[in-house]
Amino acid sequence: MKKLFIFGAILLSAPFVSFAQVTATGTAAVNVTATTSVATTTVAVSASTTVAVDPGLVPGDFFYPLSLFGEKVNLFFTFNPEKKARLHLEYAKERVAEIKEVLKNPNAKIQDVATAKDNFASQISGASTIVKSEKEKGVDVAGLASDLSVEIDDSSVEIKDVLHAHQNSIVQAENEIRAQIEAVASSNPAKVQELTKKLGEITKEKNDTTKEEGDTNANISDQQGVLEQVMGAELSAKKHVEEAIHLNEQLGEMKGQVSEKQVEQIKKQTEQAKEAMQKGNFEEANRISNEATQKVEEIKAVQENEREAVSASMSVPGRTTPATVTAGIRVESTVGGEVRGSTGVKQGERMMESVGGKEKSGNNETNATDR
Repeated sequence: MKKLFIFGAILLSAPFVSFAQVTATGTAAVNVTATTSVATTTVAVSASTTVAVDPGLVPGDFFYPLSLFGEKVNLFFTFNPEKKARLHLEYAKERVAEIKEVLKNPNAKIQDVATAKDNFASQISGASTIVKSEKEKGVDVAGLASDLSVEIDDSSVEIKDVLHAHQNSIVQAENEIRAQIEAVASSNPAKVQELTKKLGEITKEKNDTTKEEGDTNANISDQQGVLEQVMGAELSAKKHVEEAIHLNEQLGEMKGQVSEKQVEQIKKQTEQAKEAMQKGNFEEANRISNEATQKVEEIKAVQENEREAVSASMSVPGRTTPATVTAGIRVESTVGGEVRGSTGVKQGERMMESVGGKEKSGNNETNATDR
């Protein structure tokens, strides 16, 4: 009897239990249900408002499972489909904040956030499933699907950034360990063995993180596909055209890093997508805007890889990257099936090696270079 009483008390209080808080500022436009440690609160925020999530309890905390249980009960007692779908995404945002908080610790491993990452996937899947189910019932949920799609985009960018930052820290640690092994290779076999074991652990963590990044991207893509089917051709095209316009603006701000020809090509594609949208050719608008977006992402990815390569070379003890080389490396992406004006990572490494050779060879090499 006593056990039943305790269970009943937990069940009744669970909807009010949450250890993550949402802070929002902005004008009222969309009602978003957020929870505090004492009660359920409705916070009105606009679509453009930045919502900061305090992670509260995180994976590894003793009461973390109770927090997740409280969310399940809260969802169970939320009967309005729209509110329930939005609540799923609020919980997804909390998972991102928790993952970010845990991975701040330099000793944290990707496995430490496995529960939160899996729950993130479950929450966005729950939201898209509700919307799809409502559409199948004949309910017009295209607008809701569009709202949720934008929110998932925001969360996906954040979780990808968090996982990518963790991966970068692993790569840096890996480079440092390799340098240490090289430094003691001939003088301290025992130390080499110790460092080699540590290197193996770091490499495993890098591979695990790569897999988690891939799984997360695939899941987000699947759920976005479901929502875009519900949105219909017009809203889906509108979303992708707006995204292409935004990325095109970002590209225009990257002066000195991207060729003017690339900027003009992508700008032209963005204009073509807008024209197709205005003519009601939504499939064409979708196709063109997606192509433009992909090209911008390629450019950004290659440049990010180049920055990481330079950063990694500078992090190795006893090795410096000449400022002239760092400043001289510019990376441009593949456009129209060919690489334009790019030095690239490998070429950048060759440049650094070349400069290193010049420093060793003395004035003769320098004079030859000047000529």
